[in-house]
Amino acid sequence: MSGPLFTKPTRRTLVFWASLAAVNLAAGVVVSSRPDRLSDLETIQRWGRHWLLGGENIYLDPEWAVDYPPNAIAVLSPLGLLPLEVAHPLWMLLNVAMALAAPYLAARFLRPHDPFRSIVLPILMFLCWGGVRTLTQFSLAALACSMAALTLADRAHVASGAWLGLAMMKPQVALPVFLWSVFTRRWMVALTSVAVAGALYAAFCLWSGGGPLAVSARYGEILATLHTGDAILAGISELRPLLVQLTGDPSTAGAIAAWTALSLLAAICVVGFQEGAVRTRVAYAAPPLVACWSLLTFYHLTYGFIILLPVMMLLALNDSDASPLRRALFWLLQLGMMFDIPGLSRRAGLQDTAIYASVLSHADRFLVVTLFAGLVVLAWRESAPAEFGHRATETLSSD
Repeated sequence: MSGPLFTKPTRRTLVFWASLAAVNLAAGVVVSSRPDRLSDLETIQRWGRHWLLGGENIYLDPEWAVDYPPNAIAVLSPLGLLPLEVAHPLWMLLNVAMALAAPYLAARFLRPHDPFRSIVLPILMFLCWGGVRTLTQFSLAALACSMAALTLADRAHVASGAWLGLAMMKPQVALPVFLWSVFTRRWMVALTSVAVAGALYAAFCLWSGGGPLAVSARYGEILATLHTGDAILAGISELRPLLVQLTGDPSTAGAIAAWTALSLLAAICVVGFQEGAVRTRVAYAAPPLVACWSLLTFYHLTYGFIILLPVMMLLALNDSDASPLRRALFWLLQLGMMFDIPGLSRRAGLQDTAIYASVLSHADRFLVVTLFAGLVVLAWRESAPAEFGHRATETLSSD
């Protein structure tokens, strides 16, 4: 059997998942309304206000440690013009809208002409993910912009590139779609995205009076302080903390993590350019494998796992063989995104146990590595028949 996993969901199934999605979004509104969840929004407001109204180079203040790129400050700075009591509900409402739009756009990219009923179930399932509950962050905005770029790439190149340029407010979220545009030789999309992000970057520098090289150097210093060596911040899916635990030396672990990341990216690029030459909508290198690579390489927290949306839609909606591996990967992803094992373990009081330190705390890393390996196997299985058919055609032609 081949094709989408859920072509004709029953009404009972749709009601079940719609109810879960509604509860999850409602929980997100409640959780995101808590004062302790507003710190990042307040920080972005403060940075944007000081840049937009004061013309300050906010990267020079050592107390702020601005870890968003200059183009992100330019995009998000209008939030700083609003009082928190207005910006907070407005941003939550926009995040709910983007949480609805992102999976719809991702599904439509793979199934542009299918009836809505055949794509609605994966959309509802995505709305049950834990990352969707965080409505005061900025990953959903970057994801929605990326999915808009993906969907528009074939019919509105400049608009697609503009959306992708906006998505670069979170480069680690935009990267899977950017590399997809490069692999598939959609040069207008890729170049427009770079131009938009570059223009926003330049706007920050011009308004703050900072030189581009000086701003970039200071931004790089901040990232190095926060994310390298004995880092202050570590993502829940990054390989580096696991390697630190295995080697006992942050420098060695950092070197291994860097070489691993570069090697995997090089392999993805080789496969990506091969896939991109065909320009099929079913591509494993990017966005899916690049999304997994981003989680293993960069700083992501629970809400950052929404970057796996293209992986979910690929597993759910493509026309390939609905193999046991494909189904297993889909449900591993879905259940893993609904239930945060490290978080549940901490709430159960297991954070001081040996099993938590050695296994449960790394559950997110094991999940992403498993997804990456499984996608590689699926890509290899699908490429083998195509390669065989290509060689057979060449043989017949020569005869």
